[in-house]
Amino acid sequence: TLIYQITSGGPGAASQTLSVTANAPGSGTLTLSGTGTTPQADIAVSITDSRQFVQVGDTLNYVITVSNASGPATATVTVGDVLPASLTAGSWTCVPTGAATCTNGSGNVLSDVATLPAGTQVSYVYSATVQLSASEFIANSVTATVAAGVSDPNTANNMAADTPASLLTDSIVHY
Repeated sequence: TLIYQITSGGPGAASQTLSVTANAPGSGTLTLSGTGTTPQADIAVSITDSRQFVQVGDTLNYVITVSNASGPATATVTVGDVLPASLTAGSWTCVPTGAATCTNGSGNVLSDVATLPAGTQVSYVYSATVQLSASEFIANSVTATVAAGVSDPNTANNMAADTPASLLTDSIVHY
């Protein structure tokens, strides 16, 4: 008798058991088992606005890039960015590479679920209008969270922050 059984241990993992039983007198059973490993995806995120100064009424465009350098056939990643209080009327467009997927949207909270096969990336342009605020600097950050069933060997690069842009509230003085 030969029995080979494979059972799911949840997303991304499997448990395998092989049992061999001899039907002759004095024979026994041999059982081999093992557990698969969780697939890995090296997800990284970056953000920049390429601006040092902005004024009230300006449109500030953040470029957010999320990539999967290596990993399973597909990694599902939640991309999140909450605009700071000095920005309003946010909207984003997303351009995927290869078989990656993502969506466009609007609002002061970017929350999108991107699908990233190994070696692909998605790039968002998140635009918002600068409004008068109590802060003289505009700082923004983004996170990329990998869905359950896939592990990331380097989670330190799953969050990124943009260098704060200075908000000019007075007239520009030329020297």
